[in-house]
Amino acid sequence: MALLVLGKRVRRVASQPQEYQINGGPTLQSLATGKDGRIWVTTRSSQLVGFAPEAPAEQTAASYFAPQYGARILADPYGNNRMWFAAPATPNMIDPVFEFNLSQRTFTAHPLQREGTPEDIALVKLGTETSPRWMLAVSEPKNRYVALLDPKDGNASMTPAITENTWLWGITVAIDPSTRKQQYWVAGQSNTAVSPAATVNGIFRMTVGASQWDKLTLPNAAARPVYLAADEESVWVTTQGSGQNLVWRYDLQVGTWTVSDQLQSAPWQLVFGPNKYVWVAAGQYLYKIAKADIKNKSSIQLPPSSSAMGICVGPDGNIWYTNQSKSFVGMYPLATLAARDHSLMFGQTQLVEQPQTSARVGTTIGRPLTVEFVATGRRVPGIPLTCRLDGRSSFADGGSVVVITTDVEGRAVVPDIVAGPEVEELGLSVGLECETTGVRTSIDITKTGG
Repeated sequence: MALLVLGKRVRRVASQPQEYQINGGPTLQSLATGKDGRIWVTTRSSQLVGFAPEAPAEQTAASYFAPQYGARILADPYGNNRMWFAAPATPNMIDPVFEFNLSQRTFTAHPLQREGTPEDIALVKLGTETSPRWMLAVSEPKNRYVALLDPKDGNASMTPAITENTWLWGITVAIDPSTRKQQYWVAGQSNTAVSPAATVNGIFRMTVGASQWDKLTLPNAAARPVYLAADEESVWVTTQGSGQNLVWRYDLQVGTWTVSDQLQSAPWQLVFGPNKYVWVAAGQYLYKIAKADIKNKSSIQLPPSSSAMGICVGPDGNIWYTNQSKSFVGMYPLATLAARDHSLMFGQTQLVEQPQTSARVGTTIGRPLTVEFVATGRRVPGIPLTCRLDGRSSFADGGSVVVITTDVEGRAVVPDIVAGPEVEELGLSVGLECETTGVRTSIDITKTGG
């Protein structure tokens, strides 16, 4: 197993995790990819740390006005140059959601309510497919509500509180297959570490805009729910407890639970990867679980005394995770494996939108293409796609090749392009490295633009 010690690469071994030390030894929490192509990591040490996947030893630490505690983080849903994360407050302080400006490295706090400790954050997609409107949904444990924050103006509102004595943790948003309405799903935990103690384990859900919460009891009431994730068909839940280190799947159409076999260590966050697999960060292991068969799982053992918690698909198409016990981030080289997976050969990269077909020399072409990856009739999240330019123009980093990853809806936006100094027909292709047919288009670089 290859390791990175003190930020220096020892050796890369195919199909094995590699780990990289975060400078200063902070306690790491969650991680996600920003528009700048960096992976940003929240910490319990008054800072946010960012690095490029190809150079994880070259780190940027943002600490000025950073909260002491940072929890789940995600990119701005409108593609703006910022990140959003929940920040559990210390007692008697306001529990905020923080906005992080990627260009200026500055933080802006958006207060919710005193004495809260929000741990998780998710996206709510409203509006229409062609004109979406996004909200940020945050689970607030102490007061047992979901806070809604508008990322455009920072205004916040709250849902009705859950009446049961529970401690909220993970949150996700699912779509009711019968009504096609959005639903909040929140993990409620028993928790003896707070006063008064919370006593109820369960999953709570409510339709967006409604006023009533429903409770779904897991088949084993001793299972303590932690994190959730939703796709078009299911809601996935990790649970912890004695004999309860499990992953659960709730079928949205049928309304039934299925459960994995017992995991060897406690599971935390989970993420959807390519080829219809769910990836779970679980202590000394990463688990890969088939969406179609929750009993079909495999494990990747991490270095001794590991404590994997946060997990995401990086901009390089690999699985990245936080290792809390060692102040390391780790990477499992999934992109190469995914590109070699024959099942993806039946998928197709498709063009969703190309706002402009011409541009003036020397200008920046913002969001030049939106693409999607479709396989077996569905858009697939977490697929690494290679973007190539054929001409004198370049991406904003000066290169002609960049890897992007489809989001939770199976779509991805090609990074900004800087038009070259000469008139040309700029070729642009997007697809899997192993794909014979992807998206191929061109942009005319002219003296006048279009």
